[in-house]
Amino acid sequence: MSNISIITTVEDCNTILAEAGQIKSSLEYKVLSDGRKLLDYQTQATQLPTALTETEIELASYVAQLPSLPEGKRRQASLLQINNLENDIRAFRSKMARYGPMSYGARSRDLAYNAACITAIDEVITAVTARRTEIETAAAA
Repeated sequence: MSNISIITTVEDCNTILAEAGQIKSSLEYKVLSDGRKLLDYQTQATQLPTALTETEIELASYVAQLPSLPEGKRRQASLLQINNLENDIRAFRSKMARYGPMSYGARSRDLAYNAACITAIDEVITAVTARRTEIETAAAA
């Protein structure tokens, strides 16, 4: 931490404390937000593979029955369902890429970094508050 004795007035202390409080408040919000995102990543990481497998099984059943269906509305409906399931599978795979281990690691690092910044700001607030008390005590004497 830099030399706190260069702060010479109570007003300077109050200005620094107000700014530090705003920064800390912003970081606390980010920590809460990142914590929720991290929980969402954990949830998605367990739910997406299951949903993908279920969709692939459903697709396989439609594809297996397709050759036995006669031309007509039922076959068209099955072809449409196959197309929809293939789109769902692509969407699940895309989402799994977004919620993969790299993204989870990035969210974890963001959360840890912001928590460390809050600790550092707390140290600044403590030091500036102590300096303000020193200045006030010196002025009263």
